Amino acid sequence: MKQRLFIAIDLPEEFKEKIDKLNKEIIAGRLLHNYYPKFVPPNNLHLTLLFLGYVEEKLIAPINKAIEKVAADFSTFKLETDKILLAPPKGPYRMLWILFKNSTQYNLLQKNLKKTVLDTFSFHNQKLHLNLPSERLIHVTLARLKHTVNKSEAEKIILPTLDEREMKVVNITLYKSILKSSGAEYEVLFKFQFRINDH
Repeated sequence: MKQRLFIAIDLPEEFKEKIDKLNKEIIAGRLLHNYYPKFVPPNNLHLTLLFLGYVEEKLIAPINKAIEKVAADFSTFKLETDKILLAPPKGPYRMLWILFKNSTQYNLLQKNLKKTVLDTFSFHNQKLHLNLPSERLIHVTLARLKHTVNKSEAEKIILPTLDEREMKVVNITLYKSILKSSGAEYEVLFKFQFRINDH
């Protein structure tokens, strides 16, 4: 049986609390009221590193070992928030994101995971297609909009700022995504701790 998997960075609880406060501010101010936003539940908030798609169950153990190896060679690091914005940035706008500033550590982590996972699939004679843009924007999706926002409308929407300026990354998680009529549900399969940063 195949399982729908992805690798992600979990958000710290205090960061989720800041997001919850932000979401309530947006709702109270009716900033996106006309576009019927559906906010992502706090427990589902994450930052996707790699989406693996549907994977044979027999490959989960080798994938775990591959991810564990990458995590063991990595130190904790911080991501710096940039801004709250309607997304995708070039439009048409149908989501609300927290955008993070570019990070060398994040890019290296994603690159190492991609190589290790692809090598694992190749070793087991399986194919995996990971289509990552050369300059991927680091972001967390806060909400999805039922109606898109055009550029002239977007210019009139003043979004609040996030109080928290940094987010510490200490581990990565392998998730199973279960698609339901009410939306996707995520189940933690395994967590992988980074090497402790002594600095």
